Amino acid sequence: QVEPDHINALYNLGIIAIHKGEMEKLKQAWSRLTQVAPQSQQAQQAMRYLENIHRQAEQPSQQN
Repeated sequence: QVEPDHINALYNLGIIAIHKGEMEKLKQAWSRLTQVAPQSQQAQQAMRYLENIHRQAEQPSQQN
């Protein structure tokens, strides 16, 4: 039986989504991860990554 809230599975789903360019799936998996195990190392890494993505999206693009 697969546990839908397994920490490593949620983290790995996010990694796969990054490599496939599926940002919505990344956000879903890692948002769930941060809900079920917010103190885990995986969740902490996920939160930092999601924060960086959010910051980059807010910055105006720099074009020369």
